[in-house]
Amino acid sequence: MRAVLLSIFAIALTLAAQEPVQPAAPLGGVPAPRAGTEYRTGVAAVVNGEIITEAQVWKAVRGALAGLPPERRKEVYNNKLLGMIRDLVLDHAAARLHLSINPSVARSYIEERKEEMGGADAFRESLIERDQTETQFLQEVTMRQQRAVLVRAQAGAMRGVGGVLRAAHTVDPTVDDVRNYYREHAEDEFKVGAQAHVRALVFTRLAFGSDERAQEVAVKVAAELATGADFATLARRYSTLEVEKGGDLGWIGKDSDWGPEILDYAFSAEPGKLSAPLQFRRGWLLVLVDERRDSRQVSFAEAQVGIRAKLRDAAVARATAAVELKALKEAFIQPADAQRLLLQLAEQELQPRR
Repeated sequence: MRAVLLSIFAIALTLAAQEPVQPAAPLGGVPAPRAGTEYRTGVAAVVNGEIITEAQVWKAVRGALAGLPPERRKEVYNNKLLGMIRDLVLDHAAARLHLSINPSVARSYIEERKEEMGGADAFRESLIERDQTETQFLQEVTMRQQRAVLVRAQAGAMRGVGGVLRAAHTVDPTVDDVRNYYREHAEDEFKVGAQAHVRALVFTRLAFGSDERAQEVAVKVAAELATGADFATLARRYSTLEVEKGGDLGWIGKDSDWGPEILDYAFSAEPGKLSAPLQFRRGWLLVLVDERRDSRQVSFAEAQVGIRAKLRDAAVARATAAVELKALKEAFIQPADAQRLLLQLAEQELQPRR
């Protein structure tokens, strides 16, 4: 549905670019432009009287357009324009509440980014590619954080800011909500299949130079384990699988991603018995099953924390969409097709997820 709406919007914007943008009736008490005002080609959108130019949008998507065909370029452009309109609507809402974020929060984020990217030089290069100064990036981060605080506080996902931002929604599920969810999904969501606690050692041809040498090492290590050698120590010395955990794969199910050699042994062998060297596509394996347990029903006591988090996340998503929907309804946006599409997308997010 979202893809269909975006395609409709692409057609609408193409038509809008060919005709003057006429002011629509004001929404939510926001004044419309002066009578007779027209915005011609070169203006992508108008939000509460503030213009977003086509040049601004193309500049914002420039790095994402390389190698794309014309229709995909226009799609990227339209999606970016929608995002810019939505951001500007929220920026105006934050400004009306005189909301501001401590600059040190944004600066801390920038310092973290520098560290992640390998230092200040790499960070500066990324800014050059984006055609931005560090001051401009700081402002962008600050505005992004202000939008997040505005929406999340009003949605009830975080504490409000004094009397300025108050939660308009309740997102914490009740005990009854959690119990009802468990009761309704006990059969399909809260059953755990059979599991085995497995440790394994891997000896690859690549690590030991040949298949024969890998097999020789596997036989040697199996003999050492039979005389009481420590599994984790040998894993760190010889193996290439979960070395930091001493070869411990943890509890695995029959539908896990481990190869058939490990899974077949894990669910057929006697617990506590080390396998003989098992050949697989990259070399040889030694597998040890520590313990096995049958399929079982997860109790409510075990499941309730996860259920509460899941229900809260869903409630936050709906409340966030409701906050954005309200802001969009109160804004004056041209072209009107952009406003209609943004409202439809927000309304979709209000629908319960299946």
